[in-house]
Amino acid sequence: MEKGLIGFLLSVVFSFAGDLLFFYDEGCPYCKLQAEELVKNKDCVSRHRVYLFEINRDRAMAVKWGVSFVPTMFLVEGGRYSRVEGVLLGRDLRRFLGCGQ
Repeated sequence: MEKGLIGFLLSVVFSFAGDLLFFYDEGCPYCKLQAEELVKNKDCVSRHRVYLFEINRDRAMAVKWGVSFVPTMFLVEGGRYSRVEGVLLGRDLRRFLGCGQ
């Protein structure tokens, strides 16, 4: 069993359905574009618990989730997850988040 903050966070993440994990870098223009797109689709995003991880500050979480490219998002539902690397826009983002078109 994991110990410490990382273990606690992982146990919380896996105990709730519909969590969105967003890994980003402050200086990444694609990450900023993805963040803007998430804000534009806040009706869909608000259905999920959102966890933000800055890849340089939250290195342990990035390693734990195997993230080496940003932006990367995970949608965790019922102990399973979907992963996407790169920017998702409009309909593709809404589909990823389970909000249809």
